[in-house]
Amino acid sequence: MFVFFLPWYGCSYRTLLKEKKNQLQNQASKLRGGLSTLNATRESVAKMQIVCQDKAVVVAQAKKECEEILVEIVSEKRVVDEQELKVKKPFSLSLSLSLSLSLSFQSWVLQ
Repeated sequence: MFVFFLPWYGCSYRTLLKEKKNQLQNQASKLRGGLSTLNATRESVAKMQIVCQDKAVVVAQAKKECEEILVEIVSEKRVVDEQELKVKKPFSLSLSLSLSLSLSFQSWVLQ
């Protein structure tokens, strides 16, 4: 024969049963609250995913437009750089020619 020792010596079976029932009800209540929080979070995440998908389309379109503008800017920059080289090259040649002529003239005068 087994003898069970109750942790609350002198408590009646009904009192112990009532305390355990209250503990279980509290735990069940916490679990229900947790489940309702999880369900609310699941609904919020579903709504956010829809918004995110919509915004992803907008971002993809904006990215495409930015890439097109960047290509245009790069091509325009290339044209400007080429024109700048065309302008600078004759100027630098004429400058170097005038400098060399002036230096040669000065050296001729000094002799």
